[in-house]
Amino acid sequence: MVAALALAVAGCRTNTVSTPVTPAPAASTGAASPRAAAERFLQTVRDGDVMATSAIWGSENGPARAIIKDRNELEKRIIVLQCSMQHDRYRLLADLPGEKANQRTVRVELTKGTLSAQTTMAAVQATDGRWYINDPDIRPLRGFCADEQLQRPPAQPSAPAARRPRGG
Repeated sequence: MVAALALAVAGCRTNTVSTPVTPAPAASTGAASPRAAAERFLQTVRDGDVMATSAIWGSENGPARAIIKDRNELEKRIIVLQCSMQHDRYRLLADLPGEKANQRTVRVELTKGTLSAQTTMAAVQATDGRWYINDPDIRPLRGFCADEQLQRPPAQPSAPAARRPRGG
């Protein structure tokens, strides 16, 4: 019985086929279409997610987080965008040709409480084929951002407490 089991096990083969996994780093940034870029951008703005916004806001050169090297500057710009475009709901109204072949103009309506306004966002296709929101027009959205929303608590010090000088 043991010999028969050993023969049966020996007769079984396991073929392992290895297929390479090609990571798609661009898929984590940008979007597949101008409309999808606008939807993702507006969702990240509404969520207040700075890192997610930095992955969908960008230019022909890719996401803002890869372009703006100064993290404090990047965060400040995104916080202003998020505050200015904060909304309860949005509606995509149009996806129109832009000034260049790799650009589209997306018209949206944002609503926050009793406020409602229409604005445009330029969507641009980067060299990686992904679409990024490049130039959201915040001018029509005055009143969407209260000054206190831009106030942030002071940063907590990350350095260890200062030591007392030696001697005297």
